[in-house]
Amino acid sequence: MGTYAPRTETNTVGKAAFATDHDLDRLNSILAANEAIHLQKKNAHIELAELERQIMKRPVSAERAYSLFGFLFGAVPTAAVLSRTFFEYTRPPNEFVLLLTLAVVSTLATAGAGALTGSLVSKAAAKSLTMRPVQYIPTLPLIGALWGLFCGSSGGIFLFVFGAVVGGIIGAMSAATTFPLFAILHHSLQKNGHIELKHLLPVAAGISLTAAALILGL
Repeated sequence: MGTYAPRTETNTVGKAAFATDHDLDRLNSILAANEAIHLQKKNAHIELAELERQIMKRPVSAERAYSLFGFLFGAVPTAAVLSRTFFEYTRPPNEFVLLLTLAVVSTLATAGAGALTGSLVSKAAAKSLTMRPVQYIPTLPLIGALWGLFCGSSGGIFLFVFGAVVGGIIGAMSAATTFPLFAILHHSLQKNGHIELKHLLPVAAGISLTAAALILGL
């Protein structure tokens, strides 16, 4: 009769389990090292952005930048449209004075609405720009349209109430096309949430004048 030899499978299984645990430990070490490197680069980028912000002569926060843009965007196109209307006006002088007063009040109301709501809009724009382009490209025009609708209606309500409808429509159309441009330019020029005033003013004024030209061309 032959002798019986017992099987030894447990040793192989133990070695496989030991190798698997060792590989997991190495993988965790590599992931931890990569995360540390990424965090170090991120901190260096933040420190550089903060240094660039401190070097700015006249830094403007995002909230104030959008408020300034809202003021200009509300004032310049509204004043341009109303000025054109008054140049073509041929009514008696007493009516002219009344309508001129209402036009000034309407312009100030539109500009004030844009300035007061600028901080809220800046947060919405900043949140949108953290998304992928396929998401923020349709989102920014929507934010601009809602902002323009509110500002245009706020100023137009002083022009015999019906002006709120016209002002809201014009404001929504113009802001939907120009607001994304401002948001993207501001995002590219800002450093750690601030933008240099000498960079902000040309952008805000140029876009506001462009909006006025678009409206006058309708």
